[in-house]
Amino acid sequence: MDEPLRRQVAESVEQALRSFEDAERALDAERLVRHFAAGPDFHLYNDGQRLSYEAMTAGIRSAFPTLR
Repeated sequence: MDEPLRRQVAESVEQALRSFEDAERALDAERLVRHFAAGPDFHLYNDGQRLSYEAMTAGIRSAFPTLR
């Protein structure tokens, strides 16, 4: 990877991270959910529990309204 491409990739990642953080700080569940890839192969682990896209997004949507 040449240096201009490396800088472009790094800036793209930084922008995505800032957007993700902004969504969290704004308690904007829908904007946060858009950062995750919807699909049957998506999953993540939270406290050792495997969560599907549907379970993860349902958790975000139910938890965010309760946060201050």
